[in-house]
Amino acid sequence: MDLGISRATLKNWVYAARKARGVQPSRTAEDPTDELLRLHKEVQHLRSETQKLPTERDILLPRPRNISRERRPGRAASDSLMTTETSIRSSGCAKS
Repeated sequence: MDLGISRATLKNWVYAARKARGVQPSRTAEDPTDELLRLHKEVQHLRSETQKLPTERDILLPRPRNISRERRPGRAASDSLMTTETSIRSSGCAKS
């Protein structure tokens, strides 16, 4: 039944009447429409946060070592790669 007034106005009248009678009015009970709007906003917020997570995860994951060495300023990419001769000497397999 439509009374020609908004739900908010009716809600305020009920609140004022309960307060006048000495009954503790409760503002915690939400209108179902208000609760639905609040939940919709929360879902939108959570979806946007969820879209950011893969990017943030990728930023925090460690990069492979050879890539990080190759990108250091002032170093050539070939400087970070071991030659066969160097790796044999460092492993102790080469004879003096």
